[in-house]
Amino acid sequence: MAEPTEEQYNIITDGSLHRAMWKLAVPAMLSMISFIFFELFDSFWISKLGTDVMAGFGGASFCLWMFGSVFSIVTVGTVTLVAQSKGARDEKAIAHWSLLSIKFSFIIALILTLAGLLVIPYILSFMKLSPNAKLNGLLYIGVYFVGIPFATFAISGDAIFRGSGDTLTPMIVNLITIAFNAILD
Repeated sequence: MAEPTEEQYNIITDGSLHRAMWKLAVPAMLSMISFIFFELFDSFWISKLGTDVMAGFGGASFCLWMFGSVFSIVTVGTVTLVAQSKGARDEKAIAHWSLLSIKFSFIIALILTLAGLLVIPYILSFMKLSPNAKLNGLLYIGVYFVGIPFATFAISGDAIFRGSGDTLTPMIVNLITIAFNAILD
């Protein structure tokens, strides 16, 4: 990582606070909104496969958003600790919290995957999905769980960049990823 410039450290304390907030907030908001588009594109194509498949996808999506909210614990902590370390100009602490975030995210991903494989069939049954819809939901979740370890790196990386004050890079990466998702779906 390149050594931050004095201007990057002083973005909020010097100059226009309003301009600094917009410079940080707009890419962060677009990045967060972009996550919705992953599911929106999947939903568009899955809807073409029939109502049972779409119902299974809807039930699976609920479960995945529920499990995904657990990752917010790690990302909020990462953003906070990296930002504090950045403000203190402590590059070693930034590296420490970044690595810890990646490790912790991976551990949580493994735990959630195992828990999900055990619990999600009961959650989908509780939703009173038809047997075919439940099966389709489980198939979607199974495919999704294969990618969770890779997704944890992206989620941690996003939080690390945001904590360092760079909200533009994660936004660009997310938009490129969405474009690939839209094309490959």
